[in-house]
Parts: sequence; C-alpha cells; structure tokens
Amino acid sequence: MRGLVIKDILNLRQQAKIYVGIMVLFFVVGILNEDASYFGSFSSVFIMLIPMTSIAYDERAKWDRYALTMPVSRADIANSKYAMSILVLIVVTLLIAIGNFIIIKDLGESLLLTLTIAPLGLIVSDIFIPTLYRFGTEKSRALFLGLFVLIMIIGFLGNKFDIHFSLGTGMFESRGLMVALVWAVAAVATVVSMAISRRIYEIKDF
Repeated sequence: MRGLVIKDILNLRQQAKIYVGIMVLFFVVGILNEDASYFGSFSSVFIMLIPMTSIAYDERAKWDRYALTMPVSRADIANSKYAMSILVLIVVTLLIAIGNFIIIKDLGESLLLTLTIAPLGLIVSDIFIPTLYRFGTEKSRALFLGLFVLIMIIGFLGNKFDIHFSLGTGMFESRGLMVALVWAVAAVATVVSMAISRRIYEIKDF
C-alpha cells in the first residue's frame, strides 16, 4: 500500500500550487477574522479535495485496470485513498494548531480546539470517498460542490452571528469529552466507509 500512496503523492504534485493557494486563503482569512471556524472549513474542503483529485487522475489514466494486473489487491487500492486522507489530516491538523495558537494565544486551549476541529474533515471525507468509487469523479463533483457551499454557508453564518469556537476554563473537562467523542465518531466513520468502499471496488468492473 505504501507504493500506492507514494504514487498518489507524485501525481498530486501537479496540483501543488492550487493546494497551497487554498491553504493560504483559509489560513489568512481565519487569522484576520480571528475565527477558528475557517480552519474547520479548511479541514473539510482540503481532505475532500485530495482523494477526489487522486481518483480523477486514476480514472483519466485508466490506472485501475493496469493496477489490477499487479500483485496488489482491490482492498489495498481502495484503502490507499484513506491512507492518503489520514496523511493529509496530519498536515492539516498541524496547520490548524498553528492558526488556533495565533488566534487564542493559549497552548492548551488551542490544542484542545484543534483536536475538536481536525477530525471533522475526515468525517466529511468518509462520506465522500465511497461516492467517488460508486459514481466516479464526474458525477460526484456535484456532491463536492454542494458540500463545499454548505461548509462555506456554515462558516459565514457562524461569523455573521458571532458563533465562534471558543473554550472557557469551566468547559475544559466537558470539551475533553467532546474531543474524545468526535474522534470516536471519526474512527467509526472511517472503518465503515472503508468497508463500503472496498465492497464497491471489489464488484466494480474496469
């Protein structure tokens, strides 16, 4: 599977400028507005965008047909997109942590907020990847645009009505439980999503 992930990274280098631009946009807007909700939007959009671009490249190059002649299983090919998403999640989490620290200026609080926001992108990706395998990237673009618009609307409304991600001292303990809950949901969603994607890929005809 490591080779499959490296293949995706090499393919995605072509879109590196676009990804950096998206990262800079969300990062700067979030810091200028002093609103951490932008980082949650950034996490969701970016972790959706990477597997969609990767699968689009595979479809265009008819990679799957070629890959199935090699000693890799269909399950490994399907799982490699999740491995890629988790790598992106790690990078995104570090960026969110930096942004939150700049806004909040409190290491413990910004870390806890980061751990609450970061897995939301993974959950969105878990919903999106099986759709990509089932319908292909062209038909799934509508879903991506819909989710993108929804995320933007939520972020806009949160900013307009002054709804911010913040942590008071008295909320620290309950927020810790929320972090655990969000990560538990993300873990379960990933396991279920991987099973669905593997099933779809197993019966898919290339």
